[in-house]
Amino acid sequence: MRKLPKWEKEPMDLTPTDRAQQILDHAGVAIENGGDDMFYERQTDTIIIPDKEQFASPEQYYAEALHQLAHRSYQQEGLNRDGDLRAGEMVGEELRTNLASLFISKELNLPYDLNDHVGYLNSWSVLMKEDPAELFKAASDAQKIVDQVLGFEQQVAEKEELGTENDLPESRQQGDSPEAQHEEPKFNPERLTKGEIIPHNGTEFKVLAELKNNVYNMQDLGDKRKFKMSSDSGLFASLIEARNNSQEISTGMDVEHEVAETEEINEAEEIDNTYQMQR
Repeated sequence: MRKLPKWEKEPMDLTPTDRAQQILDHAGVAIENGGDDMFYERQTDTIIIPDKEQFASPEQYYAEALHQLAHRSYQQEGLNRDGDLRAGEMVGEELRTNLASLFISKELNLPYDLNDHVGYLNSWSVLMKEDPAELFKAASDAQKIVDQVLGFEQQVAEKEELGTENDLPESRQQGDSPEAQHEEPKFNPERLTKGEIIPHNGTEFKVLAELKNNVYNMQDLGDKRKFKMSSDSGLFASLIEARNNSQEISTGMDVEHEVAETEEINEAEEIDNTYQMQR
């Protein structure tokens, strides 16, 4: 009789709140804390949510934040098929996002509470009486939301795995030529790129995402503050200047280094040639 070896689940290194924060960070959505309201603002791609201290626990805060991220997935990823919601469609959206929140909270071991959504129970009941298949449709859409939200965590894991593979740069792993590996990364001198970190005015600013109408989601890495920045603002102009100047300085230093190396080689060749002639 064959026996399978005992299987032991790998220990979870990240806490539920760590995993939730990782998902929110990688989703690229801006988060605006303060006030008493909780909703997703589609026009600015922002989750509006009270400060973490206003919740009973950090876990409750992240459960609510991921619920708003579920609204974002529903509205931006094609599940809201007709674009902006018409009258009455909010009931269907809340049904789907609450189911998705339940699944996500179960996966991440976060609390789930209907809270103010209790008021939707009667409306959901009416909706399913009118169309008995509505629950199955909602569950199917909710699973798509879950896949999209948890997919952000999967992307983080894949990037970390690629980053440690053979301890080689990504370009080397993809088989680029040595010449291509030494090329300077290309950038648009008039725009910012997601992921850039720019030192300026005693701190560092990170570009979290580029939105519509030349608006950027930014983060001050000094105080961890997240905010939106228009390309018309003075800060944008200052960051562009700081980034471009640093690139020019870096490129100039590389050129000087190459010239110095060339001069050393030429000088060595002249000495060698002189030695051979003397012999």
